[in-house]
Amino acid sequence: MTQTAAQAPTDFARNMGEMAWRTVKKFPQRVSHMVPHKGEYRNVTFTEFWEQVFTYAKALHSFGLRRGDRVVILGETCFEWAVTDWAAQTLGLVTVPIYPTLPPDQSQYILEDCGAKVAVCLDAKMASKLTGVPTPLLRAAAGEEGLTDHAGKSDLTREAWEAQISDGSPEDLATFIYTSGTTGQPKGAMLTHGNFTRLAEAVRQDLDVSENDVFFSFLPLSHVFERFAGHALTMSLGATVAYAGSLVSLASDVAKARPTVIVGVPRFLENMRGRIVENVRKQGGIKEKLFDAALAQGLKKYRGESAPFYGLLDKLVGSKIRERLGGRIRFIASGGAALAPHVSEFYIAFGLNVLQGYGLTETTAASNINRPGQNDPETVGPPFRGIEQMIAPDGEILIRGFSVMKGYYNLPEETKNAIDADGWFHTGDIGEFKN
Repeated sequence: MTQTAAQAPTDFARNMGEMAWRTVKKFPQRVSHMVPHKGEYRNVTFTEFWEQVFTYAKALHSFGLRRGDRVVILGETCFEWAVTDWAAQTLGLVTVPIYPTLPPDQSQYILEDCGAKVAVCLDAKMASKLTGVPTPLLRAAAGEEGLTDHAGKSDLTREAWEAQISDGSPEDLATFIYTSGTTGQPKGAMLTHGNFTRLAEAVRQDLDVSENDVFFSFLPLSHVFERFAGHALTMSLGATVAYAGSLVSLASDVAKARPTVIVGVPRFLENMRGRIVENVRKQGGIKEKLFDAALAQGLKKYRGESAPFYGLLDKLVGSKIRERLGGRIRFIASGGAALAPHVSEFYIAFGLNVLQGYGLTETTAASNINRPGQNDPETVGPPFRGIEQMIAPDGEILIRGFSVMKGYYNLPEETKNAIDADGWFHTGDIGEFKN
């Protein structure tokens, strides 16, 4: 049995750089990014963002990097990380993110395996993990070599830069994302520009997202989930990305950013639910009784049962929980692992729609997601348009379509084992279709 969504749209950018440039020209004065600054947020317009991208592009160009060359990015998620990637994409470079938590030996292996010529690191601590290539810093202290210090050494003009942005093809490589695997060395999944741009167009057709949304970003940009949903997709939409300052400030940051969409993982949702419940239990008394009653009424309403006191209790309890997340959340997309249905239902009961999805690094993250109006917490929802799925006789989930990677870098046998002659990617996961 094969499950196939509608055909994917064809009006997509040739490459990531062109996709970003289109958005900048369409929404020059809209806010592209909200950047943490001294406990508050500093708004950056698309025009201001594009100026930064040009500066970073000149800096990368000064190292002699040319189309197809690899450049590592090592550091936590932040505005500078994003700008570095977009600058690289406009030059046709292949970015290779490294998880900031990886030890030096694994980080060095990825650097050498991908053949990177430069490693852009967040700070000197990150740079100390790598040897053998220049390591300019995104946040340089006094006396240290910052990436933007190199911009003046490049002869790249604005005109020449913009003239070559559209040169790249959808089949050109945009990034290598290394998967950890359970045994052996990590493998570099090669993702193309078309993987990102076509999937972004399919998502905007299937999911209610637009330039009016504000996405809250706190997951690692080195992970494909955040790289697509909180980076490439938002740029294709012209939406705003608000970055968390740190995990410590995450709770206050999300309240200040007032996002409409949060991209999260089960652990985040489970931990937040746990903190809410623990806080209520500590308070006890009437507040605890109201909370339990509001939860029960919310679940009844979700299940289509009679819930006569839902409106009152939601105003007393649910609205306060939503306010902790800024008060404007339209939905929370959950991926990266299975989410227990009772956790999803907890949020739904309080008016927070949690949409579980499914995907892998090798499929550019998103393959499936529930829709806001048709949300079944026991499933990962239907595939996006243009993506085919099949359950093999042994129960393995197979995926085919434009989101599937080009292969594993320098590993032809592993690539052949993962993608069969008919183009089906073998996920290694077991699943079934729910009628």
